[in-house]
Amino acid sequence: MKAVRLIAALLSFVLLPGCAGISQAPPQRLLTAIELNNQAADALARGEYPLAERLYLKSLAHDRAIENTDGVAINLIGLAVTYKKANRPDDALRVAGLVTASALHGVSFQRLAEAELLSASVLMAKSDWAGAARFVGEVESLCSQRTCEIDGRLANLKAQLAIVDDRISDAAILAKRAIQSAEAANDREELANALRVAANASLYASPLEGIGFIEQALNIDKSLALSDKIFRDLVLMGRLYWATENRPLSAQSFFRARLVAEGGNNSEGLREVSLLERELGINHEK
Repeated sequence: MKAVRLIAALLSFVLLPGCAGISQAPPQRLLTAIELNNQAADALARGEYPLAERLYLKSLAHDRAIENTDGVAINLIGLAVTYKKANRPDDALRVAGLVTASALHGVSFQRLAEAELLSASVLMAKSDWAGAARFVGEVESLCSQRTCEIDGRLANLKAQLAIVDDRISDAAILAKRAIQSAEAANDREELANALRVAANASLYASPLEGIGFIEQALNIDKSLALSDKIFRDLVLMGRLYWATENRPLSAQSFFRARLVAEGGNNSEGLREVSLLERELGINHEK
């Protein structure tokens, strides 16, 4: 999930009251908040999570000082995304929860939906399927009578929940809807996420089709240098090749995933690959 930038806040300062056509320069404190937010988003994109955290907190302080509600919400969401990517799920949930708290007066339904969708994705990563489903339901309620910018990401999460519930055909339909939405938005990272879910949905029904999906996801994630996503792609690729009884390419995919995990200091990933290889009887020393 990408962090939203604070540029939109400038739209609140277009005209002077009662003076149609006369532009008003945005207040300096708002400009400072926007600049810090943009720097934070750039740091997050580079994977510099401690720096992103500091910059989001600074921008947040400025927005709170002028009661810029949308800016506060945007910075909290960016901070929560930072914690999620930095493997701090409890902090991500805590901060995303601040957006939905009643103390944040006047927050838009769009920001509420983004925060609740983020909470759902964090809980899904923790295998808390019931908690994730609860937040997904809340997002659906918010977006049922409105046009939501997050429909594709919502479809992605619903597809993942459908896989957990063994509703594979539903998952495939939802994943393809998420792919179409990401393509329309030209969001490459979200497209890779949707392709990965489509590949996962294909694992037991049509693994050959799934290999095509995961190869596309892997190419995108490699172009974006997203190590954790590349690892996930390679593990799923190994499972898909195993399902097609292509043992050599399955073993090769797991070996590549191991190398990525080693390079990224991903100890949990290394344990996951080792367990899969033992279960499948794969020995790279043969």
